[in-house]
Order: sequence, then structure tokens, then C-alpha cells
Amino acid sequence: MIHLGKRDRKLATWMRRIGPIERDFNERFDPVDALAHSILYQQLSGKAAATIAGRVEALMPR
Repeated sequence: MIHLGKRDRKLATWMRRIGPIERDFNERFDPVDALAHSILYQQLSGKAAATIAGRVEALMPR
């Protein structure tokens, strides 16, 4: 973040105003899952994509 602030004064001002951002992820990040969701939501309406994603996730073991 320091590097970004040094490169861009406006961004540095904005970052100081916002303050630190806490990362609170409950699940481990899976890049393949993120890519699949991204493609799915681009190709279908949000509701249809959510329905399909929910059905596929229900079939997958955790």
C-alpha cells in the first residue's frame, strides 16, 4: 500500500481517508471456483446463474 501511495498522491489521500481494510474471509479462496462463477454470471442472468451455481455446489463434496 505504501508503494501505491507513493506512486499516486490522489490515491494516497483516498487510502488515508478510508483507512485500513480488514480482510475477513470465512472460506479459502479457490481461483478455479472464482473463474467459473465469473464466466457463469457473464453468460446468464444473475438469478439463473445463482440457481445453477447453487445446484452444482450442492452436488460437490466439501
